[in-house]
Amino acid sequence: MLSAELQNKVHRTEEQVKAKMAPAQRDNRIKDQRTKLEGLRLRGEEECSHSSYDLVLNMLEKDCLIYLGPEKFATRRQELMQKKPGREISIDQSSLVVKDKQQKLLCSTTTELETVNAFRRRALAFDLVKCCGFHAMNTYHSELFEHIHQAPPPGYSAVSLAQILRADRAAWVMMAEKISSLKRDPQGALPLETEIQKALAHPTVSFHLLPLPAKSSVPEKPKKDRSRTLPKSSPANKGAPSTKGKGKGRKGSNKKGRGPNIPKGLIGKALQTAPGERLCWAFNLDRGCTEASPGGKCSRGLHLCTEPGCQKPHSMQHHK
Repeated sequence: MLSAELQNKVHRTEEQVKAKMAPAQRDNRIKDQRTKLEGLRLRGEEECSHSSYDLVLNMLEKDCLIYLGPEKFATRRQELMQKKPGREISIDQSSLVVKDKQQKLLCSTTTELETVNAFRRRALAFDLVKCCGFHAMNTYHSELFEHIHQAPPPGYSAVSLAQILRADRAAWVMMAEKISSLKRDPQGALPLETEIQKALAHPTVSFHLLPLPAKSSVPEKPKKDRSRTLPKSSPANKGAPSTKGKGKGRKGSNKKGRGPNIPKGLIGKALQTAPGERLCWAFNLDRGCTEASPGGKCSRGLHLCTEPGCQKPHSMQHHK
């Protein structure tokens, strides 16, 4: 048996290195955990999947700390509802082997509640494999989430869930650089349990937990496209008729001496009476108007003189 075990360690592939906890050992440790952690139900959202224990155990077997995100710690209920994996063919030591496909079991961490439950399952899995105590890791998670509930300064937004996840990843990367082994030291302390208590005080981690400036709620006004407008002195505008004074009524071209449509002979003349009634332009010009008699009213206006201060029933041509 010893020689067979030695041969397997020498010739086993990377996939065979992955360790799995024995069912009897796993059940005994779960019972001990229920006795030790009396305040937890360890049911439903608090029950870890068996694959999450294997993830932590595999890391412990390699004795190398890696980042295991909260999305990798699914519930036991989700693991039981998983479909049966398919089969695949692989090459193992120059031979074809038919085995089950490896399925990645992930849980959702889109909301704060889902992330808190996933963090709790991660702490339970590390505690069961004896890499880090539950209370030390749970305290780290509680202090991490405490930043969400802190009121931000004026002009800044509160810390978001995305910042919490980024800070968690930065903390594990920082601890992986400091920890060389996950096993107990000669004094009986766990290196991960010691480092995780001061991880949030490191500048590379606390940097991600700073409030960000709030975005302005006032929408920006669209800038005018000045490339289509031409200046008044532009050659393209020379000779173009002006649109000023073309309105109808009292605010239009009835103003005295204003507007481009006023005939040359009526410039500077009175174009309406004192009450505001329009005078007939054709009646006061050489061509005349036959629609009404002098002093009458046609469709163009009153047949009165347009000389300022006159407005008698005769044409401007007969003004004396």
